[in-house]
Amino acid sequence: MFLASTSPPPIGQSLTLEVALENARPMSVMARVVWINDSTHPGAGHLPPGFGVCIQRIGLTEKLALMQFLRGQRVTPGPAGAKGESNARGQ
Repeated sequence: MFLASTSPPPIGQSLTLEVALENARPMSVMARVVWINDSTHPGAGHLPPGFGVCIQRIGLTEKLALMQFLRGQRVTPGPAGAKGESNARGQ
């Protein structure tokens, strides 16, 4: 996952991220910084300054919701019975 930032953390830094999908409650994931894109670490000229992370820990429900979102499917995050749907596309 890429995160735009003018102050990226160092490579290897572990982070707890709160990811919010449209019309869904935020989900917490653990990630690690794996690359940086800025003037001192140019890696992807088509992207703004920021950094890439590798998700290291995510709950099953959250993982399924994120995968559905990225596939452009309707998302119903959270435990059974939670409200909220999105038909937003991961673009």
